[in-house]
Amino acid sequence: MGQSRTLQVAAGLGAILAWIVIWAWLTRTGGPVPTLYFPAPDDVWAKFVRMWQRPYIGSTLPDHILASLYIVLTGWGLAAIVGIPLGIAMAWWKKLKWIVFPTFQLIRPVPPLAWIPLTILWLGIGDSARISVVFIAALVPWLMNSMLAVYSIDRLLLDAAKTLGANDHQILARVVCRTALPTLVAAARMALGNAWSTL
Repeated sequence: MGQSRTLQVAAGLGAILAWIVIWAWLTRTGGPVPTLYFPAPDDVWAKFVRMWQRPYIGSTLPDHILASLYIVLTGWGLAAIVGIPLGIAMAWWKKLKWIVFPTFQLIRPVPPLAWIPLTILWLGIGDSARISVVFIAALVPWLMNSMLAVYSIDRLLLDAAKTLGANDHQILARVVCRTALPTLVAAARMALGNAWSTL
């Protein structure tokens, strides 16, 4: 297993190195691709270092990265706070699902970026509007996978808990929430991917 993993990493690094070599060859002086349209690796690296050390559009590259991380993680975290409990509750209590799910299904097909004009109108141009769009993008995977996690629980576990005298709230806390954890980990990855792609 360890050797296979090492070979996999080595193959990936080798492929990256090969692409860099091909890139350098294509953009060398007098090469087939003009550097005006396709910069050489050393030019890209020099520009990267310069942006890292000197302000670019008012801030250095690390500042821009931190600002993006703040927006993504805040929107992703707020979506988790809302989506996980709401998804579990909708799957557990059918009447709540009857009330909430039709509205959710109505707005779910709308691409997150389509909400930008409304968020700007409601919240103005700033981090609040950006976080709101990221929140909308991340909410769908959190909520849908939380519902799926409840639906996929083995019925035998629920019956066993009831047989042992557990009430609905105890089953929800001690069986459902714990059993749903692997699905929620997958939901976290999907939601984070949506958040980054929306940013």
